[in-house]
Amino acid sequence: MVYNIDFDIAAIGLLLFSLFYLFYKKGIRKGTNSVFLLIVSTSLISAVADIASAISQAVAGQGEILMMDFWNHLFFGVHNLLPFLFVLYVLYVLDIAKNVNKLQFFILSVPVIAELVLLASNPFTRCMFYYDASGAYTRGRLFFVFYIGAIFYTFAAIILSVMFRKLISTNKFISLLFFTVMGIVPVLIQYKFPYVLIDIFCQSLAILNILFSIENKSDIINPNTGVYNRYAFLSAVDSTLKRGECTLLVVKLANVQFYYTTLGVEYVNGVLEEIAQWLDDRHSKLICYDCEQGHFALYGKKISDEEKVKLKTEILDRFHSAWEYKSMGSVFPIEIYDVRPRVDVETMEDLLLILDTPFNDLVSEEGNVTDAVVTHQRRMLVEKVIQEALDKRKFQVWYQPILDSSTGRIVSAEALVRLTDEKLGYISPEEFVPIAEQTGMIVDIGAFVFDEVCNFYKTNNLLDLGIDYIEINLSVVQCMNSRLVDAFDKVLKKHGLEAKHINLEITESAASDSRHTLMETVNALKERGFTFSLDDYGTGYSNISYMYDMPFSIIKLDKTILWSALHPQNGMGDENAMIFLENTIKMMKDMKYKLIAEGIETQEQRNLLQKLKCDFFQGFYFSKPVPGDIYLDMLRKQVAVTD
Repeated sequence: MVYNIDFDIAAIGLLLFSLFYLFYKKGIRKGTNSVFLLIVSTSLISAVADIASAISQAVAGQGEILMMDFWNHLFFGVHNLLPFLFVLYVLYVLDIAKNVNKLQFFILSVPVIAELVLLASNPFTRCMFYYDASGAYTRGRLFFVFYIGAIFYTFAAIILSVMFRKLISTNKFISLLFFTVMGIVPVLIQYKFPYVLIDIFCQSLAILNILFSIENKSDIINPNTGVYNRYAFLSAVDSTLKRGECTLLVVKLANVQFYYTTLGVEYVNGVLEEIAQWLDDRHSKLICYDCEQGHFALYGKKISDEEKVKLKTEILDRFHSAWEYKSMGSVFPIEIYDVRPRVDVETMEDLLLILDTPFNDLVSEEGNVTDAVVTHQRRMLVEKVIQEALDKRKFQVWYQPILDSSTGRIVSAEALVRLTDEKLGYISPEEFVPIAEQTGMIVDIGAFVFDEVCNFYKTNNLLDLGIDYIEINLSVVQCMNSRLVDAFDKVLKKHGLEAKHINLEITESAASDSRHTLMETVNALKERGFTFSLDDYGTGYSNISYMYDMPFSIIKLDKTILWSALHPQNGMGDENAMIFLENTIKMMKDMKYKLIAEGIETQEQRNLLQKLKCDFFQGFYFSKPVPGDIYLDMLRKQVAVTD
């Protein structure tokens, strides 16, 4: 039989290209890459042996039969390793190879060992193949063992890929199945056309597919530093995070953006490349990943505590010296975090917190980050409680009275949202409000508070109790909502309330940071009849210019101004702070603003503010924030005394 070796020749070309690509792109460090290299090399040897065997058979003489026998034994020896190697590759891609114990590995190896033993004994037993009297190649009585082995490993690869499908991306899953299919198709073709040597060519196509999908270095290598990138790290660590059988050190450089600005992009990029390559060479079991922003991860197989201490010491010592690039050198401060899976981190979110938190912002002790992760987990719990409170309307609105300084009567109140959870207990607004703003839930909280206050005002006839308006805090995030004005209109209409009975408080920092964004919404609300207060005036963002443009009728002095001038605990104060307080009140009065002083806690503070002719008072001296029913009792008693 004359064999067609054209497909084998084409396969050699594809396999040589694959080898060149692998070494040219470098980075062959992972077990996955090493096994893949074995697959490519084995396929290449198989193709060469297949061609040599075919040529030897075409010119078969007594001497050529010996050569043909050699090449056939070589071909079957290496070619039948391929299914076994592919199963190993699947184990590494799924990142479960480390979980295979010795007994399981032995069971997995039994078919290929049996094939190799039978092949080694073939010169004596002729059980696998032999040559008849005319020198023609003939299959032996046990040749079917090769097929059984191939079928066993094919099904093993398919079963593993399907069982652990969630551990890999769809792209990787399809590539693995494609390799398996391309191992079956040529068998069917060669059964019909035995002279067409298409087997290795199909495998080379499957190898090429893996090369540009799973083994594509451009997707997993950082082009600047030449080490694995953030995506590669997250992919590698995802499946091992819960098992905890690994080592993970996070190395963070301080404020890389600052160095880019001061030292230049070229220098910093050059240094980062040197740092990454140096870290990558520190330990044979650990691989360096560039996680961006000067944050690196050393991740790999578990090493001993002694090795870990030695490694951390080596890294710290090196960073005490300057990193030089093109005759320029700088010392870069670093922090090293020994991250312990299942102790410090349990979820990918925990890990991302550690990776992305800026240098020196994690609370750590001896390199551990448990406190930071606990803080993160607390945040996640609070975020969940906020959502549940919105869904079940579990928020409460409390009211802190505002008094007229001249009469001492309650004339208004600031509506304040409160949150209590059965498990977490009372959650301070200082904790849940920032979280709500960052997640966007503040919009729904604001809508809830607005609806509750309007209902409270109308249902209890607060106007008859001497309350012209209630103050509600307006978040900048709410102002970003283009439907805010319409939403407020609907609530007012539902409760039959006029907008003039609601005064919207905008913080000074919000007005300063988002002035242009706020203007359109504020003007639209003003047209509806709402009035506005500038809250927290004097907290450090003071800019008198925006007060001209925005329709504030009331200015609320932050308590820090009053406390600096006259502290509630020791009665002491700074002379310059007193001058600032006096002149601020005078200036605001001259500009025709009404003034509310916040944070009053003593009679001395009240006397001072009365002397300075501040219009309204608010603080614990008069009342803490109270539930709505208690606030109503205070108003009714006030009316009763007047009557």
